[in-house]
Amino acid sequence: MLLTISSDATTASWAGLVSDAYGRLGRVSSLVRIVAGPPERAADGGGSWTPADRMAAEPDRVAALVDGEARHIHAAYGAEPRRDVAATWALERYLFTAALAFSAPWFLERRVPAVPLDRIGYAWQERSLAVAPVGVACLPGDPAAALPGARTAPDEEALRAELRDTVARHAAPVLEAFGPLVRRRSRALWALATDQLASGIMYMGRSLGEASIAASAANALLPGSTAPYQGAADLRPSPDPEIGYTRTRTGCCLYYTLPPGSVCSTCPRAARR
Repeated sequence: MLLTISSDATTASWAGLVSDAYGRLGRVSSLVRIVAGPPERAADGGGSWTPADRMAAEPDRVAALVDGEARHIHAAYGAEPRRDVAATWALERYLFTAALAFSAPWFLERRVPAVPLDRIGYAWQERSLAVAPVGVACLPGDPAAALPGARTAPDEEALRAELRDTVARHAAPVLEAFGPLVRRRSRALWALATDQLASGIMYMGRSLGEASIAASAANALLPGSTAPYQGAADLRPSPDPEIGYTRTRTGCCLYYTLPPGSVCSTCPRAARR
């Protein structure tokens, strides 16, 4: 792929380094949409974008997202969800999409964008993110390494560590903001983050027809000893060939409450039975 890299390392040039990855994911995914570029900064009460930094800092914005998720669950299942269930689903919806904003360029192009919370806009209804990177980490030999301020990781493991750290820095204030409504402590919150990071990579692999490559990548990224993440990706071949790969979640999404008694195939509750 031919890259045109501006010498002044502007926001546009950083965004250009990850836009192809987002575009490739968008062409095969109906679930998420991630675009590279400045998010719309609509005034309060207008527009569909929620600035991620304000979502993390303002409880009312989190509450509004949880209200929206509760309405969505009620429409889908015909039952009013518990508040902590709606909060868990809203948090996981965001983490899944946000983690892909970092893991998609890493998986497809071995680039990890640096995107502070104030450079992300989130549209809950469309499950969309607009991200404006301020930098990128890459491997030696990548043309992106020529940009002033680019971070160069010496090898694949170092770049995996960069991805883990980047996602963790992003997730930490979001987990703290959702914590009171999710009603879980730090370990359980980080279990949810672990699940969404692993699941996003597997989802991307399935969507692109690269499931086995994605499973290996996720297992190398999350081997089970990388705090604050909880547990391993542990993606393994499923007995059901249509599924391809499966894993046991480290945290519970509380689906068993909708309808009561049901569990996901990846539920840790089912694994303990």
